[in-house]
Amino acid sequence: MIYDSEQQSIRNALRDSRIEALTLFLGDFIKLLTSEGFSLEDLLDALVKNLEQKTVPDSAIKHLEEAATELSRFSKNRELNN
Repeated sequence: MIYDSEQQSIRNALRDSRIEALTLFLGDFIKLLTSEGFSLEDLLDALVKNLEQKTVPDSAIKHLEEAATELSRFSKNRELNN
């Protein structure tokens, strides 16, 4: 029998492993997108469009839109300073 505390530890380990795997995948995926001329802003815009078709809180979509806008500003400022 697995006790509640052990079950929670197992759940936490599985969640952490899942996040680590997704982080590695996204890192490789973003490198691939960049090599093909896409930007992180493009990825965020695509996520927003995809999530708009699903049942997702508007506040979550707004945060992604704001992140894309902020990244765009950052990129433009960096280009101006270089």
